[in-house]
Amino acid sequence: MLSPNPKSISDVLSALSPYAIPLYQRDYTWGKEEAEELIDDLTNYQEDLGEKKLGGGKSELFLGNFIFETGKDRKTYIVDGQQRLTTIILLLLACRRKAIELGMNQVAGMILQRISFTSDTEEDVSLGCRLVTSESIREVFEEIIKPDWDGIIPDKIGKKPVKLKARKIRPIYHHFVQHVSGFDQKRLGRFLDAIY
Repeated sequence: MLSPNPKSISDVLSALSPYAIPLYQRDYTWGKEEAEELIDDLTNYQEDLGEKKLGGGKSELFLGNFIFETGKDRKTYIVDGQQRLTTIILLLLACRRKAIELGMNQVAGMILQRISFTSDTEEDVSLGCRLVTSESIREVFEEIIKPDWDGIIPDKIGKKPVKLKARKIRPIYHHFVQHVSGFDQKRLGRFLDAIY
């Protein structure tokens, strides 16, 4: 029997073991419409958080159920929720690029710690993504969570073409980049609070 356990995205992205997508799960398929719905939900929630501080508004945003299963290989498998978690990490990557652009290096480093396992002894060293995505985007996803990623989703990694994999996430990532492009430091901080 499943027992629900409410968690924030911050809690989910603080897990000690990596998340993985079981082989039987479908590929990553979310598009701009789902990405826009996520942005709308977060924007409305962010406004509600502001109202709550003034004495009203909601206090929680429900992003849907995540169903996890612990594997024998020390990974936590996502039975339900891979589309949302993958998309949230893409949104955090866009926020990280914006934080770097705004000179918010500490915030950018904290985002990196949420999306990847990082070294305790070396600054900005990723030890791998917290999410082992579906095979349909894995190579590209692993490339773009690297600390020194330049913000360009590649069509080739080394000599290997990954154009089809890049096409699955590029429009969503660019949509998120466009959404946060006008943010200043304060607005980016409030938006990250809403995500977490």
